[in-house]
Amino acid sequence: MEPQHGRPRQARSRETYGKILTAALDILGTEGLEKFNTNLVAERAGVPVATIYRYFPDKISIMATLADQAVAEWNHWFDAAEALIAPGQDFLPIWEDLIDTYVAGVKAMPAGTALRRAMHAVPELRRIDLRDNQALSGRLGRVFECLYPEIPPESLHRIAAILLETAVACIDLSLESSTEEAAALIAELKTLHRGYLTQKLLG
Repeated sequence: MEPQHGRPRQARSRETYGKILTAALDILGTEGLEKFNTNLVAERAGVPVATIYRYFPDKISIMATLADQAVAEWNHWFDAAEALIAPGQDFLPIWEDLIDTYVAGVKAMPAGTALRRAMHAVPELRRIDLRDNQALSGRLGRVFECLYPEIPPESLHRIAAILLETAVACIDLSLESSTEEAAALIAELKTLHRGYLTQKLLG
């Protein structure tokens, strides 16, 4: 969901818009989804509530904007990994590095874990997440088409979807776990994917 009037163009309006989103992230990270509302965002941003509604119709649209921004950043991480892939190259190390990049990146993002949690809890945000998963799965499938032209494309895209969805599910679980348990979960995910890819693509 996009802001009601779009991203502002004037410098002062852009500054206010940015303050609102920064405050919203802070609230998600410190107060959680349950206490998130436009009144609190306005208070934390230091603006009147009416100013919030100048840019966003409701609190869901604020969170959706945050989700869209996060998705754009996550896609840049995929871009970097995709640029390293060439025919004949071992895909596994690149994929495992991408998993590590995603885990570290979400943890480093302001309220990254809280935002991932919100993207499961709020239907509008969940749709953004599912849309992004499908887009990344499609991109990964096309990468596989270049790397493994001898395998039917529909099989490659199915493999890509399974890789993407299991990675996201396990990473989200790790974000809610202790440091030690999170490391163990990611290690198990890599083992799972290594065996699966070896059987399906390299066997």
